[in-house]
Amino acid sequence: MQLQGRLATGLPNHLFTRLAGRVGLRLAHEPCRSEDDLYNIALRTDWFNWFGLQHTFRVDLTLLGAPYQNPRFAQLRLKDGVCDAFIKQLGTRPDVQIESPDVRIFAAATPDMASLYIDLAGENLFKRGWRLEKGAAPIKENLAAGIWQTALKNQSDT
Repeated sequence: MQLQGRLATGLPNHLFTRLAGRVGLRLAHEPCRSEDDLYNIALRTDWFNWFGLQHTFRVDLTLLGAPYQNPRFAQLRLKDGVCDAFIKQLGTRPDVQIESPDVRIFAAATPDMASLYIDLAGENLFKRGWRLEKGAAPIKENLAAGIWQTALKNQSDT
């Protein structure tokens, strides 16, 4: 689901949502049909307003039917585009850190479009950490909340 609005209005949403897995600020949404297109979108995106050289970052990519032969290569091209954008603008780049980065970038690619986001919530929201002890669960909390909300809505409609 995508919502539109001001950043200041949207930030509280990730504190109170029970349904979202991630909350991100979309920085780019462009036609994309190849790994090189993905690289060029990242290269044109203005990352400098959102984080600097002193921050570490991580890039994740979800393919929603995009016909890339190697998803890992596509993710690396995306990361290269972010790094090269910094090098082009500032002459150097921030470091990549897989575990606990300062900034998370995630992208979704369909067969003909790609969207790039800065993650506003960090870890997936179902991992918010309010439980000290964790156990096996049959489904994620946000999925259970969505099922519960749908059931309540259906009950009120009858």
